[in-house]
Amino acid sequence: MLVASLGFARLNRDIRENITPRLEIREYEQLASDVEAALQESDYASAVDGLIQGAVHYSHSGYLNQQLNFPLASSSVGALWASLLN
Repeated sequence: MLVASLGFARLNRDIRENITPRLEIREYEQLASDVEAALQESDYASAVDGLIQGAVHYSHSGYLNQQLNFPLASSSVGALWASLLN
């Protein structure tokens, strides 16, 4: 699993020409089936490759969009206190 996760390090480079994969619906369905089969066979390297192939390439130098980060529960308590005190 650790060896397969090292495959995600490739996302730090421009490994694809396009930021988003140019796949049709049927190709996504086949890719999802292939990833699921690879996971069932414990072929994690192939599963990671499939996930990378079908994912948006956020680290691509041409990617320009917001990054959605979800707040921690404790930060909402801090925001509540800040609002009350203001």
